[in-house]
Amino acid sequence: MKKKHLFIIAGVIGIILAVGVSVYFLMNQKEEIAGPKLTGLSQDEIRIEPFMKLFPNQYEGYLSSEAMANTEFSGSEPKSKFAADMEPLLPILFSGSAFSTQYLEDRGHVYALKDLDESLRVTDKSPGACLQCKSTAVPPLVSKYGEKFWTASLRQEIFPAGEEMHQGAVGCSTCHKPNTMELTVTRPGFIEKMTEIGIDLEHASQKDMKNYVCAQCHVEYYFRGDNGEVTHPWNSGFKAVEGFIYYSSRARQNGFEKDYVSNVSGAPMLKAQHPDYEMYSKSAHAKSGVTCADCHMPKMTKNGKKISSHQMTSPLHDMQGACGKCHKDLDKKKAQVSSIQGEFKTELLDVEAQLAKAHYYVNRMITTGCTPEEIKEAQTQIRFGQWFMDFNAAENSTGFHNPEGAKDNFRIAKNAIKECMSIAEPALIAKDVDLKLLDSQIEQTIANVLNEPDHTKKKLFVNNEWFPSQAPAK
Repeated sequence: MKKKHLFIIAGVIGIILAVGVSVYFLMNQKEEIAGPKLTGLSQDEIRIEPFMKLFPNQYEGYLSSEAMANTEFSGSEPKSKFAADMEPLLPILFSGSAFSTQYLEDRGHVYALKDLDESLRVTDKSPGACLQCKSTAVPPLVSKYGEKFWTASLRQEIFPAGEEMHQGAVGCSTCHKPNTMELTVTRPGFIEKMTEIGIDLEHASQKDMKNYVCAQCHVEYYFRGDNGEVTHPWNSGFKAVEGFIYYSSRARQNGFEKDYVSNVSGAPMLKAQHPDYEMYSKSAHAKSGVTCADCHMPKMTKNGKKISSHQMTSPLHDMQGACGKCHKDLDKKKAQVSSIQGEFKTELLDVEAQLAKAHYYVNRMITTGCTPEEIKEAQTQIRFGQWFMDFNAAENSTGFHNPEGAKDNFRIAKNAIKECMSIAEPALIAKDVDLKLLDSQIEQTIANVLNEPDHTKKKLFVNNEWFPSQAPAK
């Protein structure tokens, strides 16, 4: 009996050991499969070339953004937004800002540094903050310069320092930890603001990170008035109205009041900067759990390997990969996208035309001596209305990221314009202004802007004897 018991005990011990070894093996195998991928690269690597050798398929996709093409309503060719078939009234609406000199369609990530360097909006006075979303060198540059990074000269100091560090344009290290390839966010302003509003980036899920790596740049931002740092107007929320509330309160507390003063109406204006994430975050796709990467970086097979596309372009260029997982009738879906974007573009142009007219009406209020109270209230309505228009226009999906949100923004913009005109018209009539003659002069001025073939010179025709510049005295 004793020998039999010994055999049983030995057998049980053997089973336990075998199971233990198997569990240990499986646990380690799982860690090897699902855990960080060690690359052998330094965690501080910012150059693109080392990644090219390790991930040639992804790198080839990244380079393919050099040849990105337009879609029906938008695209990546460096076409002026002042063109007749784009948004030709923008030189008027943005008169007084650098955007009245040049405003081009955005190109692929591979062009980020080149387009910044060649932009006519960049001058010797442009701050280092302009580099925030363009270069892989931003984290080490911020470490080197501290707060001075944001206000130091972009051309004279920051850009050359980035070149010495062999910076890349929106490269691999922007979104991946070089040593493990885990998703990460690296833009200081985004990290600081997300932490401030209670979002823990360190422990974010993989799904959330597929949004955050894009959101760190594809968002609305401004330069703080007290130290020039890039930050975001999100303390009240991500909607356009919540952003406006922020700019009217918290931003003013840290020294920021406006992006520019309109040369036409004299109103202190805000300029929206591609609020893609804000619009998407309130959309049907976001509520369904669809991430930025699902649509803009769909899975594909390259040289026998399944990878995420790194062309990072419009889903319309690969609807099967981007949309086919959820939608079966892609021809119907494409027609739906076209309809949404077509309606959006029509509405956008209509609101821009109403805004341009309102700016000129306020200009006439100033030159005919309407009361300061009337002028200020009309300017306030223009600032309010144009913010909602621009929140839609500066966002890169031509309304598709959030069609209902875009409609709400247009509705608010039109109501603000209506309020502006309800102040301006009786005030001008009280000054014996012939509104028909005024409208005729506005039409002629707009025609002069539209007829100038050199897009960089259109701003020169925005003001004239009838509508003198309201630029602030320098």
